[in-house]
Amino acid sequence: MLAGAFPARRWRGGNRVQRQHWLRWHPEWWALLLCVLAWGWLLLAMRQTAPDWTGMMCSANATFGQWRWSVTAHQFVHWLVMTAAMMLPLLIMPIRHVAFRSLWQRRQRAIAAFLGGYLLVWLLAGFVLSVLLALDNVSDIGRPDARLPLLLFGVAAGWQIAPARLRALRICHRTVPLAPTGWQADMACLRYGWFIGRHCLQACWAMMLAAAFAPAHLLAMAGVSAICVAERYQPRLSARITAGLLLALGGLLALWQVR
Repeated sequence: MLAGAFPARRWRGGNRVQRQHWLRWHPEWWALLLCVLAWGWLLLAMRQTAPDWTGMMCSANATFGQWRWSVTAHQFVHWLVMTAAMMLPLLIMPIRHVAFRSLWQRRQRAIAAFLGGYLLVWLLAGFVLSVLLALDNVSDIGRPDARLPLLLFGVAAGWQIAPARLRALRICHRTVPLAPTGWQADMACLRYGWFIGRHCLQACWAMMLAAAFAPAHLLAMAGVSAICVAERYQPRLSARITAGLLLALGGLLALWQVR
C-alpha cells in the first residue's frame, strides 16, 4: 500500500510543477480569465429585451441630468465588459512582451498597468460616443430595422480595407522597450497600453460600433470577435476576406431582424 502511495504523490507533485511552469510561461492567463468572465456577464444579461447599449440609448429622451446618472453609468459598465470580452483575446502577445520584459516580482503589476492604459482608450471612446448620441437625441437607434446591420457592417467592411486601418493594424504588433524598475517602469507599461489601445481603436472602431448597435447583440459580438481573432493570429488572412466575412455577418443579422 505504501509503495503504491508514493507514485501518486509524485504524480500530484508533478502536476503542480507543470501548472506552475505553464503559468510562468503564460502570464496572460488572468487576462483571458477576465475575458471569460465578461462573456459570462453578457450571457447573464441576455434576458433583457434589447441590448444594454441600444436600449439605454432609446431611453435617452429624459433630461440630461437624469441621463447622466441613470444611463452613463450603466453604459460604461456594458461598454467596459464588451471591450474586455472582445479585445482581451487580441492582447496575448503584447501582454507576454510586457511580462517577459519586466522583473519577475513586478510582472503582474506591469500587466495591470498595460491593461489600464489600453482600456482607458476604449473607456474614453465609449464616453464620447454616449455623450454625442445623447446630445443628438438619437431616440430611434434601437428600433427594429433590417437595414441597420447592413449599414453598420457595410461601413465596417469598407473600413476593413482602408489603408489607414491597415497601417494601424500593423502598428498594433509593435513592441517598445520598457524600464526595469520604479515609477518609470509603471509609466512605460501604461504608455505602451495607451499606444496599443489607440491604434487598436483606430483599427477596430467600425467593427465595435457594428457589434454594439446591431440586433442579436451577442451573435454580432461573437462573430466580430471571431473575425478579429482570426485576423490577429492568421497573418495570411487578407483584409478582403475579413471584409467579406463582415458583410456576410451583416446579411445574417439582417435576416435575423426580419424573421
